[in-house]
Amino acid sequence: MLHNLLSGRRNMSSLAPVSAANEVEMETRDASPAHFLIKFDSFSFLHKRGIGKIVTREFKSGKYKWRLVIYPNGHGTGKDEESYVSVYLAIADTYDLPSNWEVTAFFSICLFDHVSGKYRYSIGRARRFHALKTEWGFEKFISKKNLTDPSNGYIVDDKCVLGAEVFVNENKAVTQCLSGKSVAEFKILYFSTMKLFRFLKRIFYYFMLFHLFILIVALVMEIGKKIESLAE
Repeated sequence: MLHNLLSGRRNMSSLAPVSAANEVEMETRDASPAHFLIKFDSFSFLHKRGIGKIVTREFKSGKYKWRLVIYPNGHGTGKDEESYVSVYLAIADTYDLPSNWEVTAFFSICLFDHVSGKYRYSIGRARRFHALKTEWGFEKFISKKNLTDPSNGYIVDDKCVLGAEVFVNENKAVTQCLSGKSVAEFKILYFSTMKLFRFLKRIFYYFMLFHLFILIVALVMEIGKKIESLAE
């Protein structure tokens, strides 16, 4: 179901990949993201104020709450870290989740192209979120050079739109554990009495048929002996 839903959303647009070296591979779609959009009215303000991290408001997908964590000046260990924008998806309010919680989600991050009026999405990926890993995303989501290039349409009149889609895998897989004992052991969980009755009925029928055959053979032999005695 999840695969069909995602495939359907992809078919709504051209899937021509749009990417540059070291950046996240992207695809173009007509549809806006299903779960979250954040609009920057003045993207240059972030750099002027030296804002290094943005944590968005919460949004919901499945039974869980999520946030985007954006680093306008990058978030990594490479020498060219500050040349890229980093974007991560984080699961929120984990203190409300049960112990040993684990969530698998298929997500994609997108940018709006003001020139074409379309959205450019990162190729969707499935990731497992848990207590030791509450964020997944892209250290090099897009370079600042490509982001600010007017021909790409990501920033127009200093405005920028970024979004996210998150599809939670709600299915619980059926698991089975096989051991040497369980492989060699057979258990009858139920027995059909109707089938048993038919089986016994058939056995009785053949038994009676065989018994009748023996009687006929014996009778024929007895008649044969009497005929021989009369002939003598």
